[in-house]
Amino acid sequence: WTGALLYFRVLAVLLVISLGSGLFVGLVPALQAGRPDLTAMLKTGARDGKGQRSRVRGLLTVSQAALSMLLLVGAGLFVRSLTRVYGLDLGLQPEQVLSVDVRWPSIKSPGDSAARSAERRREASYYRDALAALQRLPGVAHASFGIASPLSSSVTVDLSVPGLDSIPSLPGGGPFVSSISSDYFATVGTPVLRGRAFTPADREGSARVAIVSRTMANALWPGKDAMGQCLLVGDSKPACTTVVGIAGDVHRFGLHEPPSMAYYIPVGQEINFSGSGMLVRPTGRPEAIIPLIKATLRALDPTLTYVDIGSMHEALDPQIRPWKLGATVFVLCGILAMVVAAIGLYSVMSYLVASRTHELGVRCALGASGGAIVALVVRGGVTLALAGVALGMGLAIVAGRWMQPLLFETSARDPLVLGGVAALLLGVALVACLGPALRARRVTPMTALRAD
Repeated sequence: WTGALLYFRVLAVLLVISLGSGLFVGLVPALQAGRPDLTAMLKTGARDGKGQRSRVRGLLTVSQAALSMLLLVGAGLFVRSLTRVYGLDLGLQPEQVLSVDVRWPSIKSPGDSAARSAERRREASYYRDALAALQRLPGVAHASFGIASPLSSSVTVDLSVPGLDSIPSLPGGGPFVSSISSDYFATVGTPVLRGRAFTPADREGSARVAIVSRTMANALWPGKDAMGQCLLVGDSKPACTTVVGIAGDVHRFGLHEPPSMAYYIPVGQEINFSGSGMLVRPTGRPEAIIPLIKATLRALDPTLTYVDIGSMHEALDPQIRPWKLGATVFVLCGILAMVVAAIGLYSVMSYLVASRTHELGVRCALGASGGAIVALVVRGGVTLALAGVALGMGLAIVAGRWMQPLLFETSARDPLVLGGVAALLLGVALVACLGPALRARRVTPMTALRAD
């Protein structure tokens, strides 16, 4: 009921504004018509084209063009921002990856360590079987296990490097650690730049290995080769973890962030952290395979409390939404304003052609060609449009200081957007003037005499 009440209130306000605008627009001409200047009317007849009313019409037409320019520039800037957001290299391909989360009933006695150990062994066995089952499904290109993968969570543990007093601090933070299975990088689309990815042989009990991000390699071993270097993971005299690969940098939390240090270790070799999570890369549309994945996972263990599957990209949707909303609103309002401005310019030029029939007839009688008549009318309309475009561009440049924080890697004074919108509006103005101009071309001296 609250939502419905709010909806009716908004509707009532919009209705009052619409009625008020209509009354105002109709009242001004009515008041002017109620106080006619008979002497001036008899002197000018129907050839009133340069008086006060003409200036008001011109001012309104220029204002419409300026508003259209302002809104369309905003639309262009938000669309350009949205394009750059979608083109941003995140270091992974989240829109093509499904994140799978499963849950079991809670342990009745959380303090029972034996029960918790048995539960962890059961979960580890289930995840191994689940990954094998998912990798066999038709329509699945890759499936992997990952703890603390990007865009989901972050984990840091004690880390040291032989020969370094401390780990350097970077604006992006870290080093963040993730525990992953062998098919992880192929699943999320992060490239391994040097060395190798993990294999099924990299597991609990095998030689400790790690893959570091490019930023981490450059930060810890500047000017040196990170391959074969040693990491000490954990706080209890851990064994050396050997770097066997260098992966590309990824955005861990969102769109706006500097590069961070990150490293990966095989599942089973994690120290002082735990978690769960499976990732699936389908061969086709991700939504199409979700029911099959759920059925497969429940068939392996009917006691599951729930199976939650969603796109990895969903974590970015709240960050992208402002640019989507801005682009949609500005595009719709800009198009509407441009249509209104085109109709207004067409109406003004049609009225001026009708009111200047006598003048046009005299010009024809004195030898003016049809092309000269068309140019005269078009020049008048385009002049109004140019004035509106110039005013709108000035307003857009001034408003850019407030719009700049809302844009993504786009200048509020982008010359491509400003020039493109100006060219678009001038083109629309030219088209709007062609109809009245062609009608003026058909005026003859006899037409002018009949009009008088």
